[in-house]
Amino acid sequence: MTSSNITTAPPIPMRRHVLFVCNGGAGVERMKAQAHEEVWDVSFASSPEQAMERFGEAGVDAVVVDPSVDERGPLLDRLGREHPEIAQIALGRPSHTPRSMPPPYNRTATVPVGASADVLRSLVDRSCRIQRLLAREPVRRVIGQIDKLPSVPQCYTQLTQMASQPDVGIGMMAKVIQSDPAMSAKVLQIANSAFFGHAQRIGSISQAVSSLGVERLKSLVLTAQVFTAMDGREPKGLSLTGLQQYSFRVARLAQRFLGARPSAHEAFTAGIVCDLGQLVLALKQRALFEQVLERVGKEGESQPDVERELLGVTHAEAGALLLSGWGLPFAIVETVAFHHDVNAVADGPVDVLAAVHAADALVGIISCGDPETALDRGFIERAGFTADLPAWRKMTERDLE
Repeated sequence: MTSSNITTAPPIPMRRHVLFVCNGGAGVERMKAQAHEEVWDVSFASSPEQAMERFGEAGVDAVVVDPSVDERGPLLDRLGREHPEIAQIALGRPSHTPRSMPPPYNRTATVPVGASADVLRSLVDRSCRIQRLLAREPVRRVIGQIDKLPSVPQCYTQLTQMASQPDVGIGMMAKVIQSDPAMSAKVLQIANSAFFGHAQRIGSISQAVSSLGVERLKSLVLTAQVFTAMDGREPKGLSLTGLQQYSFRVARLAQRFLGARPSAHEAFTAGIVCDLGQLVLALKQRALFEQVLERVGKEGESQPDVERELLGVTHAEAGALLLSGWGLPFAIVETVAFHHDVNAVADGPVDVLAAVHAADALVGIISCGDPETALDRGFIERAGFTADLPAWRKMTERDLE
């Protein structure tokens, strides 16, 4: 909630080794045209097997994969397990968007086929930055092994796969959630909260799917998983209900800020999960996290600053690590990681990050007494939303009435 302008991202070496995995012939020529060989060390592989051999030979910072070479994702899946520090970029097929690509591609940064070399360069830079951030030794030490954290809900994975299929109806999606009674109860509880503004009570999962939409429902499944893992054990100084309501408000506002833009659904998801890292810290380092909350509450210090001092890791990093392990889309993981440190993202599309940062900052300024500097106006200007700020502020004020 309270932001800071600390620099969380470690420095990135100027020259990177980028491995392109593609079929021969035209595929290689197309990728060579996008390779910044003046600033990258570039190599090529024509199969997943050859690519894995290259990983053993020399340090690779990023891998750019043509999905036609890795149809079922074994390369990216194995890469994520064995080399989590390596950035993954997939060339998207024309008929796909990053949100609809099936696992494991949904956790990989995606660049459209035919995108310019500058777009690819920007995405490689951003992917390397986020991967190196999450691979930092302090982050891994404090959070521990990823398999010790709450696991990705099975029904979320199934819903993601179903969402990419045109012939899947509401009934089939509802059955997926209904197969988990505890998840069904939690989803209905959240769906009926005042933050979704339904005039009539939602009494079934089918009705929830119909009323909320698949993307919102998937977001609720994610947040329900971590809140359920807390088992009602609130750390001193943190209200679980208050955090949940705050997250809903940020998510709803971030989506409204982007209006009809295709990225609005991603902004909602990023908003609803942007503070889940607080629960990760409460689960993994409860005593120290309670000390953080005590200092923030008594002294009014920046929460990310105190987290870094006492824990060596911020809740933004902890949340991004969890969501990266869950396979969430790159834009969401990046937004969660940097929503308090927006200038760590140098260039390229930043609409999701801008919307979530603005929603989080404005809610904190208007309702929590945070300083106006919590909103990074320079970043908002760079993102191209300066003219929208007055309307965004009015939306937030109305939402808080």
